Amino acid sequence: MLYLSRILFSLDQIIAETKGVAKTSIAVERDYRSYLANFGTEFDILMRASREDLVKKLPAKVVEGIMRMRSGKVSIKPGYDGEYGIISIFDKESPGEQHEQQLNLF
Repeated sequence: MLYLSRILFSLDQIIAETKGVAKTSIAVERDYRSYLANFGTEFDILMRASREDLVKKLPAKVVEGIMRMRSGKVSIKPGYDGEYGIISIFDKESPGEQHEQQLNLF
């Protein structure tokens, strides 16, 4: 894992990574709006709120994602041969880095 000093993820991207869904999903939108109702702005959540305040009002995995983003502990897969690189908070290939299990309807 590479450590960067300054990188900012959007809150909806963090939520999506914890759920293992696209950031355009309804579940992400619902959670995003709920979190903003508790804190005010996305910037307040991502940069200003203390860890203690986040733990009180957000799921543990989202708090972990925010803390990793703040400290620059993110996973970076470089691009190659015309392929874009990927920057993510949770390294899906590492053991213990699994996202929430999405329930199936069928």
